[in-house]
Amino acid sequence: MLGGAVSLVLAAALVHCGSDTGPTPPGSEPTSGSGGITSSAGGSGTTGGGQGGGDAGTGGATSGSAGDSGSAGSAGSNVTSGAGGSAGSSGSGGAGGSGMGGSSGAAGSGGSGGGGGSGFGCIGGTCLNPNCTPFKTAAPIDRYPGTGFDEKPSYIPPDVIIPTLDDVPDSIISPPIQAKGGGNWTTADLAYLDAHNMHWDFFINTKNACNLTGTVPPAECTAAVMDVLKLHYPGNHTVHHWHLGTQGTDGCGDATCVRNELAGVESFINTASKSARPHLTRFRAPFGEPYQDNSPGIAFVAPAAAQFAVAVGWNLDSDDSNHDDGRNCTGACPTGQSIAATVEKLIKTPGTGSAYGIVLMHGIFGWTRDAIPLLFDPNTGYLAKNKFRVGTVEDAICWKYGKHSWEIVQMLSGQARSPN
Repeated sequence: MLGGAVSLVLAAALVHCGSDTGPTPPGSEPTSGSGGITSSAGGSGTTGGGQGGGDAGTGGATSGSAGDSGSAGSAGSNVTSGAGGSAGSSGSGGAGGSGMGGSSGAAGSGGSGGGGGSGFGCIGGTCLNPNCTPFKTAAPIDRYPGTGFDEKPSYIPPDVIIPTLDDVPDSIISPPIQAKGGGNWTTADLAYLDAHNMHWDFFINTKNACNLTGTVPPAECTAAVMDVLKLHYPGNHTVHHWHLGTQGTDGCGDATCVRNELAGVESFINTASKSARPHLTRFRAPFGEPYQDNSPGIAFVAPAAAQFAVAVGWNLDSDDSNHDDGRNCTGACPTGQSIAATVEKLIKTPGTGSAYGIVLMHGIFGWTRDAIPLLFDPNTGYLAKNKFRVGTVEDAICWKYGKHSWEIVQMLSGQARSPN
C-alpha cells in the first residue's frame, strides 16, 4: 500500500499562509525467553551471566540476576515497567525492556547499572507518566472510555499541556492557494519537532488532506507517516474525516461505517509499520462529534469505536481550524503569533488559566507551524518560560484510569492489544 520504499528525509518547506482541516489472537503462553503477559525471569549463573527474562507483556518480568563476575540478562521487550535484573559481584545490571518505559537494572558490587527501556507509549523515556499511575483516584473504566472535553480536567496536573496535531498528513499543493499555501505542513512540523527531540501525538487520516489509499501515495505523505511511526505517537482520526454520527455524503450514520473508518486507518498503519503497530488504541473523532455535543449518533458511534480505542477529546482549542473555507481564508489569515496568543490567553500560568491539558491543533496549517516554536520551543517558548510541562495523550489516559489505552481496549474488546 505504500508503493515502495519510503524515504525518511523530511523537507521543511515553509510556504505561507495556510492549510485547513478537513482481532488479533492472544499472545503465546509466557515462558522464559518468549512473549507473554508475565514472562519468567531467567536463572542465575555461578560465574556467568544470568539468562534474560522473556518478552514481557504489561507489568512484565524482570531479567535474571547475574552470578559472580557475570552480567544480568536483559528484561524482555514490550515491558510496561519491567526492571532490569540486579548484578552479582562485579557484574552489570540488566537492561530495561524495550517496551513502555522499562527501568534500569541495579548495579552489583563494583558493577554498573543497566540501561533503561524506551519504545512505544513512552518514546525515549520522555513521557511524564511512564509507570501509568493515576493522578488522583483512578476513574472506573466504563463501556466507552475517553478523556472528555472539560476545560480543567481534574485528572491532569494543572501545569501540563498536551499538544495534538489532527488531520495529518497533508500533501504538497501546486500552485499554492491562499488558505493552504503550498501544503506539506506535516513535514514541516515534524522537521521542527524531530530537531528538538520532541515527541507528539498525531491523529492520522488516510484520505483527507492527503490520499494514502491510492496506488502510489504522495511520497511526502508516506514519509511523514513513517516519521510519526518512528518518533511520535500515532492516533486514529478515521479514513475520511467524516461526521461519524450523521448520514450524508460526508457522514457515516451507522456502526458499520464507523468500524470501517477506524479499521481502514489501522490496516494502513499495520502495513506501514510492518505489523509493529497492528492497532491504534487512541482515537479522536473528526470535529469531536458526536462526543462533544452528545448528539444522537453517540448511541452507535461510541460502542463501535470503543472496540478499537479510547476516545480522545480536547481541553482547549487553539482556534487554528476556524479561519478558512478549504481554499481561502474567511477573513484575515491567522498568523503564528495570533494562534500562539489564543493558547497563551487560555493557559496563562499554571493554575491561573481558564484551561489546561490537551490542546487541539492541526498539522496541516502554516500558521500552526509558525505557532509551534513560539509556544513549545524547549528554551524560548511560552510554556518553558512559564514552567509548564509538555505531556502526551497516553500520559492523560494513565492519569485518568491508571491503565494504558491498549490495556483498556483489550479489557473491553477481549482481544489482545499492544503498546502503540
